[in-house]
Amino acid sequence: MKKLLAAIVIGVLIPCFASAAVLPWKTFSEQAKDATGSSFAGCATSTGIKEVFRASFRKDGNGYMTYFGVDTRRYVVMVYPNVTEGALPSEVGIGVVDPEQHDTIPALSWKPYETGAIDVCSQLFPETA
Repeated sequence: MKKLLAAIVIGVLIPCFASAAVLPWKTFSEQAKDATGSSFAGCATSTGIKEVFRASFRKDGNGYMTYFGVDTRRYVVMVYPNVTEGALPSEVGIGVVDPEQHDTIPALSWKPYETGAIDVCSQLFPETA
């Protein structure tokens, strides 16, 4: 019975962990060579407009849209596997850039993308959402 329960747990957990995206870069310097565009934008918060740096990347047929909250150092990545026109991201990674490790992409908490479930601005500026 314990073996059956362990097999069920492993059968459920492995697909959950396997679905977490892994970025093809470890540093922002590496990532920069695959950039396809960048811009500054803003998030409306209860304390005013907060600056956001947006950048898009392509690597091995996949697309990545990244957002960096300048004030909070929070980093959000949306992964678009096998980029096609009008496609939605499959997963979202969220982390915080360490100023001491400013070139290192932070460890990210991954969650599946669900339309309308992820508000980038509230992820970048959670205390003002």
